[in-house]
Amino acid sequence: MMTRPISFVWRLLLSVFVLYVMFMTFVLMLPAGKARSLFRMFDSELGVPLPERNYAEDCRVFTPDHPTSPVANISDAVFDVHFVAHFLGWWGKMLFMRDWYVAWICSGMFEVCELTFRHWLPNFYECWWDHLFLDLFGCNLIGIILGHYTIKYYGIDKINWIRDESHVKKEDNERD
Repeated sequence: MMTRPISFVWRLLLSVFVLYVMFMTFVLMLPAGKARSLFRMFDSELGVPLPERNYAEDCRVFTPDHPTSPVANISDAVFDVHFVAHFLGWWGKMLFMRDWYVAWICSGMFEVCELTFRHWLPNFYECWWDHLFLDLFGCNLIGIILGHYTIKYYGIDKINWIRDESHVKKEDNERD
C-alpha cells in the first residue's frame, strides 16, 4: 500500500533516528550530573537544573491583591507551557486513537495518574480548578474535539475500539 518514493531519504532518516535512540540510551545510563555536563558541550547555558515550579502554591481563583490581574493565578496557568502541551498532546492523541470514547477515558485516567504520582513529581501538584477546568474539561477536551474535526475534515476512518456485541452475533449467525 505504501511505497517509499525516495529510499535514500528514508534510510538516512532511519539511521539518524537509530543514532538518536542510541545516544539517548547512553545519556539515560549516566548519572544526572555527568549527563548535564555532557549537554554543556552543545550549549554552555545547559547543564543547570531547572527550578521546580509549585502549581498549587496559591489556589485562589480571584486574587484582588495581585498587582497585575485579579485572576493572576488563572492567567499564569493558561500562559504556561503545560497548557499548550496538554492541548497539542490531546489533539495528536486523538489523531492517533481516532475514537472519541477511548481518548476521553484516557484523558481522565491521565489526570488520575497526575493525582496519584504527584508525590514523585512536584509539578503534578496542581489546584483543583487546574485539574478540572484547565486540563480535563479545557485543553484535553478542546484538543480531542479539534482532533475529531481534523479527522472528519480529512476523511480519515475512525477506529471503533469498543466492539459492538450485536455485530458478533450477526457474524456468528451468518457462519452457521
